[in-house]
Order: sequence, then structure tokens, then C-alpha cells
Amino acid sequence: MNKDTLYVKRKRPTDMLLLAAIYISATLAVALLLGIILYVFVKGIHTVNWAFLTTVTSARKQTTGIAGNLLNTLYIIVITLLIATPIGVGSAIYLNEYAKPGKLVSLIEFTTETLSGIPSIIFGLFGMIFFGETLGFGYSLLTGSFTLTLMVLPLITRNTQEALRTVPDSYRTGALGMGSTKWHMIRTILLPSSMPGIVTGIILALGRIVGESAALLFTAGSDYKLPKFTGAFGDNLAKLAHKAMESGGTLTIELYLQMQKGQYDNAFGIGCVLIVIVLILNLLTKNLFLQPAETILSALWYIGAGLLAMYIVRYGCQYFITSWGHIMGARMESDMRQDLFDHFQRLSFSYYDRNNTGEMMSKLVSDLFDISELA
Repeated sequence: MNKDTLYVKRKRPTDMLLLAAIYISATLAVALLLGIILYVFVKGIHTVNWAFLTTVTSARKQTTGIAGNLLNTLYIIVITLLIATPIGVGSAIYLNEYAKPGKLVSLIEFTTETLSGIPSIIFGLFGMIFFGETLGFGYSLLTGSFTLTLMVLPLITRNTQEALRTVPDSYRTGALGMGSTKWHMIRTILLPSSMPGIVTGIILALGRIVGESAALLFTAGSDYKLPKFTGAFGDNLAKLAHKAMESGGTLTIELYLQMQKGQYDNAFGIGCVLIVIVLILNLLTKNLFLQPAETILSALWYIGAGLLAMYIVRYGCQYFITSWGHIMGARMESDMRQDLFDHFQRLSFSYYDRNNTGEMMSKLVSDLFDISELA
């Protein structure tokens, strides 16, 4: 009797090796993502607080904040997606459903693929010359948004095309055979069926918008000020609208500038905020098919979970040191615990000052020995 059937299949060594390689690759991918997130949060979460999120940097008021950069980032995201998404999805529908296959369609597809591979700084130079100087927008959020629109259009177009191609042709022929018009068929059958692929393209575009810095340095500038609001609602609305015509640096621009100044605490704090923003926006984008009430509840849940995670990571290190001392029976004074916590904190930044790494390590080890002797 042959046992090599669909139900009882003989296990081959090569199959086991490939299965192990798949699991190892998946584990490494997840570990890499979690490692990057944990590394950034451990180094920057102590900087993030309410004042950091709601104020702007001011030497006179002695404050350090990213509220203006947060507003600029939201402006860039909203304006870019409002322009790029309809154009990208519309061009994909035309290329896939209306245009006849030929040299013109092949040329357009080749052009979009080529655009997606051009370095972002080239887009920045083009946007500065064309949108900033030729059209007269200058250094503004609008110039940056137009430039990023050119960058993410190929991404949205190609993903929408691939999503439309996955819809079976029987859907098209069945709808047209029942008397539906082509546009009605596209609107009620093709787009809902291909929505997961379209949302994937929007998420990828969103990630590129949030993480872009080189192109925005040439087009949007680096201003971080907030509009000066007054009591009148109409005046505040007009100032918000006029903000799009002013210079503004996003979170990635501010992160780059803080690293350039040597303010590593602030830079890693901005990195934490960027990670949380990207995760929340990605999860909200995936839930666009939900009802509005469910989407709002999901947004509140994700924001609450993100704030709770930031709080836990922020105080986790200090709590671990204190609990570890109690477990060992060490009766450390409060100033000694704080001294040890400061050593851990400074050690995480020793990469930037390698000359002091050995000194800090020796001080940290001596403190640990002192604690062990007390135990």
C-alpha cells in the first residue's frame, strides 16, 4: 500500500529544512521590528510628556516641544493624501479598465515604475524649482505636499492596478451581462472587492509621507511655530487655512535637526512619537471599512493603548531597578537608586561618547557590587 498520499505524506528532509528556514525568517523579521521599536522607546520615552507634545521650543520660556511639528506633519499627510489618492486610484482604474493594452499603457506603467525609484532629493529639487519658484508657492507646506504627491502617486497607482487585477473577470462579465453600466460595475463591485489592495497602497504611501525628510528640507522648510489663535472662530479657521502657505518642518525634519545639534534625548523622543503616529494611522486606515462609530471607538482605543504603552515603558526601567533591589534584600537609599538609574540612562547614550564608556561601566559595576554586599 502506498502511504505517500494527500492524507499521509512522507516527510522529506528538505521539507523540514525549508519549514525551519521559514520560521526562522519570520522570527527574525518580528524580532527586528520589536528590537527597533524597543530600542527607540527605551532611549526616548523619558522625554515624551504632555508639555513636550503641546508646546513649541522657546528659549525665552525655557520649553522644548513639538506641537508645531505635529501640526505640520498632519497638514502634510492630509493634503498629500487628498490629492494623491483620487488621482492614483483614478489613473489605475483608467489603465486597467478603460485603456486598451498597447504601447501607450506600457509606457505609462514603465514611467510610474521609474518614478518610484527616483531618489527623494531629486523630487525635492524639482519641487523647489517648479512649485516653489515657478508657481510662486515658496517654502510652504503646500509645496511640500505637491512634491510628496509626485512621490507617492506611483505607489498608489501600481498597488491599485494589482488589486484590480486580482478581481475575477467573472465579476465583470456577470455585472455587464445583467445590464449594469461599466462605471456602476466599477463603483459597486470592483472597488469594494479590491479595497484591501488599495488600502495597502495608501498605507505604504502614508509611511513614506511620514518618514520623508530630504524632499521636505528643500520645499517645506523647518519652521516649528504654531499659528497665533484668537478668540474668534472665523479668524482661527482662516489662520489654519493660511498655515498651508507658510513654511513648516515635520517631525522627521525636527528629528534630523535635533540629531544635528546633539540633542539625542529630544531626537529619540520624536522617534517614539513618530512610531506611535504611524501605528495609529496604519490601524485606522485598515479599519476604513468599519462604520464611523466603530472607527471612532477604534481610534480612541488605539490612542489609549499607545499612551498606556508609553507610560509603562517610561517607568518600567526605574521600577525594575527598585524591585530588583528589594528582591536581593538591598536597603538602598533613594539617592543611590536614582544614581544607579542615571547610570543606566547615560550608558544608553555612550555610543555617542565612547571615551567615557569604560568609566561609566566601571562605576555601574561598582554600584552593583555595593548593592550585592548590602544584600
